[in-house]
Parts: sequence; C-alpha cells; structure tokens
Amino acid sequence: MASVKLHVHTKSGDTIIDYLKKSGVLVQSAYVNGDWIKSSTADVIAVTNPFDGSFIGTVPIIDEAGITQSIDAAEETFQSWSQLLPQQRAQKLRVWGELIAPPAFLIGLRAPQNARPHWVSPHISKVQI
Repeated sequence: MASVKLHVHTKSGDTIIDYLKKSGVLVQSAYVNGDWIKSSTADVIAVTNPFDGSFIGTVPIIDEAGITQSIDAAEETFQSWSQLLPQQRAQKLRVWGELIAPPAFLIGLRAPQNARPHWVSPHISKVQI
C-alpha cells in the first residue's frame, strides 16, 4: 500500500502541526485536574497521525504519583458532576463543544481520517446532544 502524506498549510504558510503548537492547542503534557503536568521521568509515547502515520508529537508516560493524582481528581469531579441535573450537564457539554470546535480549515482534515466525505464533516460539529 502506498503511503500518502497529508501536507496541509494555513494561510500563514505554517503546517497544521506548527499552527497547533503555536496556538497552544498541541501541548505535550498530561492534563490533570486543571493543570498540565509532566512525568518525573523522560519516558514518552509518540503520537502519530492515524491517516498517514506522520509524527505529531509526544505525551509523557505518567508515573504512579501522576496516576494517583489523576484518579483522585476524577473521583472529586465526579461527586460534583453527579449532583447536576441531566439538563445542566447537557448545557455544560454544549458549551464545551463550542469551545473545542475546530477552525474551519481543520474540519477538512477529519474527513480522510474518518473515511467520510469532506462535505459531511462541517455538519458533524452541529449535532445537538
């Protein structure tokens, strides 16, 4: 099977990966309880583009202390989340969805990765919960 490299650039000429790094979206740390944390070791996992296998970045392999911190934060958050009515949870998820909606030029990148036509991708983020 031939390998296809996807080289998409923004209006400024940056590659998509460069754009994501500069914008702060692509962070090579673990997000735990509202903070970006790094592992106490230098061990990382390489992250690749599932479409073409190209290298995107790395994420740290979190040590036992980081895992414990993650679990504790999740348990604490679940307590307050479970007290919300379903309508309140839905509203929060809608707001979150708007915050993470990709810029228009990134929507086309999702189409080949997910094997759907590019004209369908813009409508995916419009789906209501």
